[in-house]
Amino acid sequence: MTLQKNQTDTQNLGELERNAWITFNTLAALISLLGNSAILYATIKYHALKLHKVLVVVIQHLAIADMFQIVFKVLPTILSFYTRSWVLPMCYCHLQYHVSVFFTAFLTCALTTSKMLLIKFPFQSRIWSMKQGHNMCATIWALALCLHSPQIAASILYGKETIYFEFIWFTCNYNYKGVLGIKWPEYVLMITFASGSFVTFSVIVYSSITLLFLAKRIAMLQHCDVRAQGVSTVILTLIAQITSYLPWIVIYPFDVKVPQVWRFAQNIQNLNLMANFFIYAGTVESFRNFLLNRSFHERLVRSSHTSHSVSVYRSGRRSIAHLETGI
Repeated sequence: MTLQKNQTDTQNLGELERNAWITFNTLAALISLLGNSAILYATIKYHALKLHKVLVVVIQHLAIADMFQIVFKVLPTILSFYTRSWVLPMCYCHLQYHVSVFFTAFLTCALTTSKMLLIKFPFQSRIWSMKQGHNMCATIWALALCLHSPQIAASILYGKETIYFEFIWFTCNYNYKGVLGIKWPEYVLMITFASGSFVTFSVIVYSSITLLFLAKRIAMLQHCDVRAQGVSTVILTLIAQITSYLPWIVIYPFDVKVPQVWRFAQNIQNLNLMANFFIYAGTVESFRNFLLNRSFHERLVRSSHTSHSVSVYRSGRRSIAHLETGI
């Protein structure tokens, strides 16, 4: 692997910035892995998310996509920041490049659009099944893979000679133009990234705003308040998306010469990977109660070995009853 490309840019990486990104990405990785594992565990085994079946399926696929991002992109980046080099096998370098953010972005589009359609067509959505949700998510995975397929083809044909470690982003990249004089992979990448980012970002913003207007109009017609759970979930999801991806979308078309700006835009995307757990724990009451009850049960089991196990158990059952009834 060629390691000379942009190697001088390591001089622009100060210890403060390096430690800050190591800390941020480590927290993002831990929170995302634990949080998304909790989401999958709660939804698959206990059905703790009391939402529409299709929404639960999309949330599950989104959790899996986030965990892929952590394992194949974030963890190698943390190690690269720490060692200032690439120490993993070559195959992992290729995997890091090809684990596309479009998986997460497209699934988020499906989530916000599904919520909008559930409100717009309440009677038709009653017959939507989990199987239809899985089929929709499988189509999204395939669509994201097809969008990235030109880059996969280029890496298969020319990747061995052109792959290198990028010291600006501390990730792997391909230098088709500089090594072989081939320009089409970079042009295709620019087109697919620009179009994919614009479409997904526009769909997320449009569906979120439309959903909020629909919820307000329904509340006015029924002479009741807007449901805080649905509104807060949509707003927080929209904020997480804008905060994570807008910096990269803004600077990508321009040839910015400041490495710190590129590193900020690249690493701040990981904020979205750890946001879902906090969004659902904070806005979905059934999931929040599940987390509280499971935590209490674990403490209860540990304390049952003491001499006061009977009294602790009785008080614990009363506390759980209060949580479940909302008193």
